[in-house]
Amino acid sequence: MTVAQLWADRRSEVAFSGGRAGSGPATWGQQAIWDVVRNLGTDAARYNVSGGLPLPSPVPAGRVEAAVRDLVLLHESLRTRLRTTGDGRVEQVVHAAGGIPLVTRAAGPDTVTPTAYALRDELLAVPFDAEREWPLRVGVVQAGGDAHYVVFFLSHTASDGWGLRNLLADFAALLRGPLPARDLLQPLEEAAFQTSERGRRRDAAARRSWRRSWAAARRACSRRGRAGRRRPRSPTRCSTPPRWAWPWTGSRARWRSAPPRSSSPRRPRRRPASPASARPSSRSW
Repeated sequence: MTVAQLWADRRSEVAFSGGRAGSGPATWGQQAIWDVVRNLGTDAARYNVSGGLPLPSPVPAGRVEAAVRDLVLLHESLRTRLRTTGDGRVEQVVHAAGGIPLVTRAAGPDTVTPTAYALRDELLAVPFDAEREWPLRVGVVQAGGDAHYVVFFLSHTASDGWGLRNLLADFAALLRGPLPARDLLQPLEEAAFQTSERGRRRDAAARRSWRRSWAAARRACSRRGRAGRRRPRSPTRCSTPPRWAWPWTGSRARWRSAPPRSSSPRRPRRRPASPASARPSSRSW
């Protein structure tokens, strides 16, 4: 990024208030990502999650900020920070008020998309501090004074690739108006379940299922070798669990070529990731 471009960007905050506040133990996902990124320094940016949404028509800046504000109040993971306790445990802290960083960059009518990609590359390389920063940053590309492209940057402690799709769907819907009331599973409730007796039983059952799948894959590779069949080229194919046993989580960009559509999934193949919402369109770049 050039010095001229740096001065051309307008940096502000989207203030939010009125949400629920609270604290409690971290979820399994928050704990796992915390363990990975806390000692990586600037290299932790590789775990950032980002996605862009081209707007079907120009939108006033005020409406974009209002939709971002409503989105943060809807999904508590977007205003949650992590901290360590005296005994080394990780806790999540949900804040009722604050300000989400917003970077606005001007572009010409014919350079909106390349400008959005450049902004994405620059901000995606900046790591998040899960203790001191909000897990969300927003970039907006304007042309003629109105927003044409919105880019979201999230800490992996707040969402994964599947959750990002839900977030983009909710944001597109909020640009059109308020969302109907929904009963969402927020991180505090998720952690409460995970630490309950039922949650611990489910965790133990999942670990047993994982070990069985892993053992079955190793036995299959062993039989294949004894039968004289050619082994897989990758030496890890017979030493790691089968691919279908590990749910995909994207930590890089999901760029949409059209506004997402919302529909109610009847039988999702994978457990929805936070933020939880309707499944949007499958079209992406």
